[in-house]
Amino acid sequence: MENSTIKNVTDEVTKKLHDCISKVKISPEARMEYMKWDAMIFYERRDAKNEGKIEGRIEGRIEGKIEGKKEVILDCLSELGPIPEELREQIEKETDLGQINKWIKAAINAVSVEEFIEKM
Repeated sequence: MENSTIKNVTDEVTKKLHDCISKVKISPEARMEYMKWDAMIFYERRDAKNEGKIEGRIEGRIEGKIEGKKEVILDCLSELGPIPEELREQIEKETDLGQINKWIKAAINAVSVEEFIEKM
């Protein structure tokens, strides 16, 4: 995946494959789905005996990534000023990865906490 470039395209099939890979590389949602799939394949190969544990590990990794992204939002906002408790709670309760990714962009580009709230 990481080495897919337009230079590698030799026919229509590899072009379609490259187009799909390009979408995965730029879409946060697609990347997350790919990471889930990649982790599932890795764990299945490594530990086929413990099937019930595989899903739990994948979910744990995904939850950890989501929590890390929420911390990024809060860190960015804390640089802009005090974060109202209601806003902090709303961010901490969010579980939708697409929404969290939008908030990251908004937090990075905001010049004040108030502006971030308006963009939410």
